[in-house]
Amino acid sequence: MIHWKEVLQELHRCDGQITDYGHPVGQILFNPVVGVSRPSERIEPETFSLLCVEGWITTQDQGRIRRYTISDTGVARLVEIESESKTFARAAGGL
Repeated sequence: MIHWKEVLQELHRCDGQITDYGHPVGQILFNPVVGVSRPSERIEPETFSLLCVEGWITTQDQGRIRRYTISDTGVARLVEIESESKTFARAAGGL
């Protein structure tokens, strides 16, 4: 299972998208770069729901099939996570 943080990182890194095909297919993470080593991956419904509820992904689509990309809020969350990780690493290294 791919963690929500990994989904945000992937969306931001490669300008990817999650396509929600609805039931029964569900949500799939796509990397638009041709020839990438990481294939498309299914997103767990709980992870997808969290990303939507927190506002970390967004869509302009209104049909049955919707494409989601990382939102400004999602980018800000990534920056916050990376900042926390660096602070923790510095603190751990200073012991």
